[in-house]
Amino acid sequence: MNTPTLLATALLIAMTDRSSLAQWTQVYLNAFESPVGPEWSNPTTARTPLGDRGFLGRFSGSTATTLSLASLPSHNTVTVCFDLFIIQSWDGNDELYGPDFWDLSVLGGPRLLLTTFSAVDRSPAAQAYPDSFPGGNHPAGTGASETNSLGYPPIFDPGPYMDSVYHLQLTFPHSSSTLSLVFSSANLLGMGDESWGLDNVTLSLAELSPPSITRQPVSRTNAVGTAASFTVEATATLPLSYQWRRQGTNLVDGGNISGVTTTNLVIANVQPADAVGYSVVVTNLHGGTTSQVAQLTLGPAPPEPVHLQNCHLSAGQFAFELDGGTGGKVLIQASTDLKHWVTLHACQLTNAPWCFIDTESHLYPRRYYRLMAAEGVALMEQPRWGSGQFNCNLVGEPGRLVVVVASTNLLDWTPLSLNTLGSAPLSFTDPQSAQFPHRFYQLLMP
Repeated sequence: MNTPTLLATALLIAMTDRSSLAQWTQVYLNAFESPVGPEWSNPTTARTPLGDRGFLGRFSGSTATTLSLASLPSHNTVTVCFDLFIIQSWDGNDELYGPDFWDLSVLGGPRLLLTTFSAVDRSPAAQAYPDSFPGGNHPAGTGASETNSLGYPPIFDPGPYMDSVYHLQLTFPHSSSTLSLVFSSANLLGMGDESWGLDNVTLSLAELSPPSITRQPVSRTNAVGTAASFTVEATATLPLSYQWRRQGTNLVDGGNISGVTTTNLVIANVQPADAVGYSVVVTNLHGGTTSQVAQLTLGPAPPEPVHLQNCHLSAGQFAFELDGGTGGKVLIQASTDLKHWVTLHACQLTNAPWCFIDTESHLYPRRYYRLMAAEGVALMEQPRWGSGQFNCNLVGEPGRLVVVVASTNLLDWTPLSLNTLGSAPLSFTDPQSAQFPHRFYQLLMP
C-alpha cells in the first residue's frame, strides 16, 4: 500500500553548485495509489487509461483542490514537487476558447505559478508555460516530461498531444507550522474536453542561510578607454542571484555596462563618469548580503608594450628591431645559459622601429637576448681583475647620474667616481684597489 505519510527522512539535496548543499527534510509524499486522506480538500482520484497510473483528479472547469499540512517542523523554505497531468484539448493563450489557466498558490500567501498549457497546434493557442502568464508564447507541449503517455483519446480539435505530463518543482520562503497549497484551474470547458490531475506530490522543508561573500570586489585603477571588471564570489544554498549597484543604485545592462546580474561586472570603454563606487547584492530565498564598495579610479594609461621583431642576420651578425613603447627606456641583455646576463646596450625608444646589431654574436655558438626596463635602474656588471686593478661595467638608464662608492668594512663608504650612464656599458676602473686586502663596491643614484 502506498499511503500518504508525514515523513522525517533527512535528504541531502545537491544544488546546481556542488559546493552548496542544503539539508532538506521530506515531510509529505503521495503517489495516489490508495485512498486519499483528509489533507486534500477534494480527494477525487482516477486511473490513466494507459499504464493504470493512479492520480489525484480529474479536475476541470474552475476547480481547486487544497493540500493542508500541520505540525510542520522548524523551517524557513519549502520545496513542492509534483507531476501535473494536462489532459486533452487545452487551448493555452487562445482568447476565444480560453485562456486555459492553471494556478498554484499558498493559501493566505503568495501565488507560486499562474500559467497556461496547450495541447493544440492552432497559432493563437500557444502556451505560456514554462513562463508565467502573461508573458510566455511557446508551442504546445513545451517543457513536458511526457507526451501522449496516459492514453486519453482526442477530443473535438485533435492536436499533437492528447495528454502531457509536466514535472514541476517550486521553492518558496515559508516558516509557519501549517501550510495550505491551493491547486486550481480556470476557464476549462469541462471534463469531457479539458481536465487535469496531480501525481507524485512531495513536500520538503529546509533551514536556509543568506549568502556569505567569500571574495569581495576589489578597487582598481583604469585609464580612460580601457575595460574594468569587478568580481564577487559567494556561498549559500542555491540558487543565488546578483545585482550590481553604482553608488547604491541598481545597474542595468546597456551602453558600456554588462553583467549586472552575474558574478562579473564589466565596464567597457571607461570614462570619467564611471569613476565611482560599485557594490553587489547577493541574494537567495532567505535573504541578501551586500558586498563592500569597490572604487574605480582613473589613472594613467598603461605603457605601450615593446616588441622585439624582425630577427635576422646582417653581415653575419645577429640583428633585430625594437618597436613600440615610445619614450620608454630599455636595456638589451644577452646570455649563453639563461642564468647569467650582461647588458649590451641601453636605449630610449622613439615612434620608429630601431635596429640593434650584436657585433659579437659570431663569437658564441648560441646566445639568448632579452629586454629589461631601464627606468630607475643602475647596475654593476662583469666585475673582473685586470692589470692589478678592479674593473667592472656600469649600465642602466641612459642619462642617469650614478656614484661608485667603496668600503673596506661595509660601514664606511668613500665616493670614487661620478658617472653619467649612456647607451653603451661604461667601464669603471679603481686604480687604488691593489692597495687594499679587500674592498667592496656599490653603485648609488643621488
